[in-house]
Amino acid sequence: MNIIKGIQRRLSPYFKKQAISSKSSKCIQFHIDEFSLQRIAGWLCRQQGNEFIDCEITVLLNGQVIQNTEINIQRADLKNAGFGNGRHGFNVAVNWQKFEVGKNILELKVDDTSKAVIELVVTQKEMMVAMTQQINTHIDTSFSRLRDQLTDEFARNRTAAFNHLKR
Repeated sequence: MNIIKGIQRRLSPYFKKQAISSKSSKCIQFHIDEFSLQRIAGWLCRQQGNEFIDCEITVLLNGQVIQNTEINIQRADLKNAGFGNGRHGFNVAVNWQKFEVGKNILELKVDDTSKAVIELVVTQKEMMVAMTQQINTHIDTSFSRLRDQLTDEFARNRTAAFNHLKR
């Protein structure tokens, strides 16, 4: 866990709410709630006047798009704080296979306009831990699916056998 805290400490300035105004009188506010081995999550809203406008977020790593998604996850905290309908959350899966050991540039774009650039230096150890955890998560998910399938099949076979014996 020290490795994760090290990454988060280096990114701490981005965990604060940020507001960016542009010449078009649109105001973009965002907050990164989590930057972990599994995901980048937070919220982002674009406001023009009293209206909140839907937008897309694009995450680039070293100039390559790693995720492009609409910002539309419902968050009660945002609705309660007066951010429109509250559908301004995002959750981006992190694929550590795309990172490189050394300097990485993570860029956050809103509707094709760069809003945040984060320089992240990843050590060999951090990369190994991140990829190992990602692989373990994938294996756990696969085993869970297989277990559920086998449990369902066993239940169907047991029911069929029981029904056959009742005849």
